[in-house]
Amino acid sequence: IRTGGFEVTFPWRLCWGLKLLRILPRPFCRWVISTATCWKARPLNFDRKPPSE
Repeated sequence: IRTGGFEVTFPWRLCWGLKLLRILPRPFCRWVISTATCWKARPLNFDRKPPSE
């Protein structure tokens, strides 16, 4: 914290991980999140097929 203020973080392991993700480049951050959550891109409309595995 730059201003030296008080911050409550719980759970601290999760908070440090999220702070680390904020300083990473956006494409790498999105890749980490999608890998960790096993999220595949949703189709933009009903006619589009979901990605095959």
